[in-house]
Amino acid sequence: MILARLTRAIRQQNWFAVAIEFVIVILGVVIGFQVTGWAGEMADRETEARHIREIADDLRIDIESYEELIDSALYRIAGVDLIFEAAGRDPLPGELVLSTSTMPIPELPVIGEDRRANILGHVNLVRISVGNRSGYDSLINSGNINLVRDHDIAREVQAYYSNHSNLLDTQALFREFRNDGAQMGYELGLSTFDALPFEEVVERISESEAYMAYLRSTREWAIVHANVVIDRREEARSLLTEIEDYLGADSP
Repeated sequence: MILARLTRAIRQQNWFAVAIEFVIVILGVVIGFQVTGWAGEMADRETEARHIREIADDLRIDIESYEELIDSALYRIAGVDLIFEAAGRDPLPGELVLSTSTMPIPELPVIGEDRRANILGHVNLVRISVGNRSGYDSLINSGNINLVRDHDIAREVQAYYSNHSNLLDTQALFREFRNDGAQMGYELGLSTFDALPFEEVVERISESEAYMAYLRSTREWAIVHANVVIDRREEARSLLTEIEDYLGADSP
C-alpha cells in the first residue's frame, strides 16, 4: 500500500507526499529494529536472571552443606581433646601454627557422657562436600557468562567456584589420611566407628603412640578443614547477598 501511494505521488510529482511516504517507511524500519532489539534485550535479561537465580539456589544448598562440614570437623577436634584429657596427656594447642598462617580453633561442641561410647565415630567421621554447581555449569556451558551485566558479580562467581573446586580436592586428602588411621585402629582391635565403652577405647588408644600421633594429626587436619570451610561459607553468604540485591534491583 505504501509502495502504491509512493508510485502515484512520484507520477503526480507530488514531492511533499513522496517525502512523507519516505519518512513513514524509515520510521517503520527504525521502530522495527527497536522492537526487535528490545525483545532481544528482554530475552537476554530473562536468561541472565534465570542463571543467577539457579546459582543463588546452589549457594543456599552450599551454605547448609558447609554447616554440616564445620560441625563434623569441630566434633573431630573435640573428640581428640576428650581422649587426650582422659588419657592424662598434656592439653593440645589452642591453635594451629603453619608456615604462612595461624588457624584458630572455633568454639567446640561438648560431647556428653551419653555419646562417648561413639567417640571413634566423632573422631573418624570426615564429611565432605560433593559440590553443587549445576547453576554455574549451566551458565558457563551455555556461553552466557557475558550476559551477566555486573562484571564484579561475574568475577566473584567464577572465583567462588574456583575456590570451591580447591576445597573438593583438599577434602580428598582428609579422607585418605583417615583411612590410614583406620589401619592403625585395626591393629588395636578397633573398627573405624567402633562403639565401645569410652574408658576401654582410651585405654587401648593410649598404649599406642602411633595412634595418638594419628589423633593429633587428625585434629590438625580438622582445624584446617574447619577454617577452610568457614571461609567458603562466608564467601558463599557474601556472594548470595550480592546476588539477591542484584536480582532485587531488577524487580519491578
